[in-house]
Amino acid sequence: MQEADELLNATAKGDLDIREMLLEIINAFGGIKKFTAEVAASYWSAPEGSANRVRILSDTLRLVSANPAEGDESAVSTEDLEAEAAALSAKLSGA
Repeated sequence: MQEADELLNATAKGDLDIREMLLEIINAFGGIKKFTAEVAASYWSAPEGSANRVRILSDTLRLVSANPAEGDESAVSTEDLEAEAAALSAKLSGA
């Protein structure tokens, strides 16, 4: 836990690149496939419409919008992703 705190503090101070921190986090989970499997397991184990499911979907959409494929002219706008996240949240909560 102390190592994670040190990474976050270094990132906040600008001493560590955010991509480097993300790589370290993914490596701590055993690589991209294991990290993705952990996220998926967390999603599926959460009750439908729960805050955890909504947060996982929202965070995933935010990651996609913040990191479009290099040279991808068809990248979805942040506004479109936020609208999609809101629609998913409403659908999951039964509204």
